[in-house]
Amino acid sequence: NEIEEGSSVNTVVWNKDDPDSSSFFVLHPIGGCPMAKTIDEGVVNSYGQVFRPDGKDKTTTYPNFYILDGSIIPSALGVNPSLTIMALTFRGLEHMLESKDFWPVT
Repeated sequence: NEIEEGSSVNTVVWNKDDPDSSSFFVLHPIGGCPMAKTIDEGVVNSYGQVFRPDGKDKTTTYPNFYILDGSIIPSALGVNPSLTIMALTFRGLEHMLESKDFWPVT
């Protein structure tokens, strides 16, 4: 089946008979800053810390620089990724809280 130029694609929850009806959509952008073991394989480590190009050490990260959203998931999961994104975010946040360097000393 080919899609003709100028045609539109309706989502499953779209009401074709009432195009002005409101629908709720949640998009989960995946990838772009994939999680990996080293900078050669990805952008962030398993805590969401951004790798720093250091030359010898491929696991060095920038201090206090985290990415904690769906972009760190390396590829499609095959299921709704909402819980996975939240779990990865909480993991990164717990790591931040445990880090003595992240929070300012008062």
